[in-house]
Amino acid sequence: MNRKIRVGLVLLALLSFGLGIGCDKTGNGSQVAQSTSPAPVPNPPVGPVATPAQAVVPPNPEDQMRRVRVDEAMKLAKSGDALIIDVRGTETFFSQHIKGSIDYPLQRIETGDFKGLPRDKLIIAYCA
Repeated sequence: MNRKIRVGLVLLALLSFGLGIGCDKTGNGSQVAQSTSPAPVPNPPVGPVATPAQAVVPPNPEDQMRRVRVDEAMKLAKSGDALIIDVRGTETFFSQHIKGSIDYPLQRIETGDFKGLPRDKLIIAYCA
């Protein structure tokens, strides 16, 4: 399996294990609410407005990725066919993590550093 597919699988796993909360850089999974309200728009735009059907949205490669359920991930890891990585950050990893997972901070993935990850296994990442 080539490196691009592996990166895609990692991104898929990030989405799959997010459980509806974002992976923030602090590792605590919390969302930060903005304290200011948006500035009012004095005059609405005049003229035709694009509807969602007309809007051109670039394809999201993550939408094409395989989704992995928790039970499947654990089965694959137990059989040795997959490696589970914790991308929340080292401090958070040491406070609590999935048994058998390894600490692999998201910053490493973002910079393209895949050193130490096996090429012959599915890589499953989690952040929540």
